[in-house]
Amino acid sequence: MKKIILVALTVATFLSISVYAQTNKEDKYRHSLYGTYQLDLYTKECKDNNLSSCDKLAQVYLDNEEISVNREKASKLFEKACIGGFTKSCASAGNILSTLGKYKQAKKSLKLGCHANEWMSCFLLSSMYKKDSQEYEKYLSLMQSAKNKNTFDKYSKNCINGTMRSCTSAGNTLITMKRTNESKKYFDIGCNKNKEWMSCFFLSRMDAVNQKKYINLADKYSQKHPLELFKTQCKKNFSQACSSAGALLITRDKPQEALQYLNIGCKAKDLSSCYILEK
Repeated sequence: MKKIILVALTVATFLSISVYAQTNKEDKYRHSLYGTYQLDLYTKECKDNNLSSCDKLAQVYLDNEEISVNREKASKLFEKACIGGFTKSCASAGNILSTLGKYKQAKKSLKLGCHANEWMSCFLLSSMYKKDSQEYEKYLSLMQSAKNKNTFDKYSKNCINGTMRSCTSAGNTLITMKRTNESKKYFDIGCNKNKEWMSCFFLSRMDAVNQKKYINLADKYSQKHPLELFKTQCKKNFSQACSSAGALLITRDKPQEALQYLNIGCKAKDLSSCYILEK
């Protein structure tokens, strides 16, 4: 009788441990990466067409270690978000769909993302058209345009908010985008409000009447900037440093030496270097 009771207790204990372990695993899953019961929340919100939640729910299925990866389900969620207008999901949708062999659907999602200036979608599209040189170059070009737009949007907001060097970066990005006439607005804020020497320098190239004034301001604000570092970085193929090196050398009345670095930058397709050379 004692043996029977002992066996029964052992079985009961084992079952309790098993139930606890399973419950604990579920609780751990629900409390993991996305916080308390976020899976239920994202599921409900996605059903209500909250597309951002569909994107987050797809990430749960891809990233959470406590559940099996369900790429098929994740792809449908990303695709729903993308087609619905949440274009940040398009690259993820296209990437997963292509790994599942659904190339037609993948291209549809990636095109939606690319035309909404999501550069990763453009990049993934270009990789799907490597055998078609015309389409390949087209999407690489769109990728660069999208990256430039995203970069400009970020820097322009930071410039207006007073973040140092953002105005120069916003103006430089506009030059890269061949929208030079619009760049003066950001260089003006950078120089006259944020005391960014490079903004003052670009203004000196754009405003012939006040050229001397802006060169003096560029010289004043640039004293702490390491000319030798810019020169070294330029020679190491960091082309964006070439325009900085050239601008500093011109500011310090060394135009012949400046040409050396600006030519390196321009040959490496740094449009800011090319712009300074033209002026």
